[in-house]
Amino acid sequence: MSTVLPQKNNFMLGATYMLTASVSFALLGGVVRELSADMHPFMIVFWRTALALVILIPVLMTSGSLRVLKTKRLGLHVLNGAFFGIMLVTNFYALSSIPLADTVSYSFAAPIFTTICAAIFLKEKIRLPRIMAIIFGFIGMLVLLKPGVQPLSPGVIAALTSAVAIAISVILVRILARTEKPQVITFYALVLTLPANLVFALPVWSWPTPDNLLLVFTLGVLAAIIQLCFSKAISEAEASAMMPLDYTRLVFSALIGYFFFAELPQLNTYVGAIIIMASVLYAGHRERLDARRKKEEDQPVSPASVTPGGDIL
Repeated sequence: MSTVLPQKNNFMLGATYMLTASVSFALLGGVVRELSADMHPFMIVFWRTALALVILIPVLMTSGSLRVLKTKRLGLHVLNGAFFGIMLVTNFYALSSIPLADTVSYSFAAPIFTTICAAIFLKEKIRLPRIMAIIFGFIGMLVLLKPGVQPLSPGVIAALTSAVAIAISVILVRILARTEKPQVITFYALVLTLPANLVFALPVWSWPTPDNLLLVFTLGVLAAIIQLCFSKAISEAEASAMMPLDYTRLVFSALIGYFFFAELPQLNTYVGAIIIMASVLYAGHRERLDARRKKEEDQPVSPASVTPGGDIL
């Protein structure tokens, strides 16, 4: 039987990891966009996974994590690796075919899908704040999609598929974090994803050109940072508290798209993203208030704090 690790709730440390992952993700999007001019997205995904694994193995060896890689939850690791792989392929395809800010905006639907997945797979109760977040989140997605006005492109479909895969992966990581250390989750996600990436990459195989070698290496470094920081953030604090911080990617991605690729997102991109962000932030705020109130109500009252008249000091 696996030993259950105590659940952590260190918001500041988790936030630091999540913000680091968000900045790195925005930079990675720019690298992917640049590389996609010469390389197929499947090849970019393969090099991203392979190099991240090569970079992370020494880190894991130094921390002693490789000594504790034995797991009794291999099935969950395989499932997480599968959805992680789907997320990578669809996200990189979206990054190579639609504006960076658009790709990021669609990914903001992940917390909405996470709530739905948590209700289905973890049997979590969906209270009114979450119901409102789901409703307004889908309104925000409609603003982004503009159905009937613009066609549903393959890049948009890929971005939405990536958001669903992210949501399922978040649920799986949270479950695994009960008994597995973040480094172990990271290692298995990469190892189990690499063979699938190779299968997709072989039909379109190409070696990086000398001009692209530095970008490919940077891709691996950023991927390693994202992988480790994201797992650490989710394990250090509640996923519902961490995911809203991921919204900072829109700012960084929009800046990179504007200054390096002359991309100027349409107004509906920002409006839709803001609606989604606001709905999730509102739900998270309400649930934190409810949790705090419930904790205060459940806290036993000390006899010394009660006056003879019965009033609590």
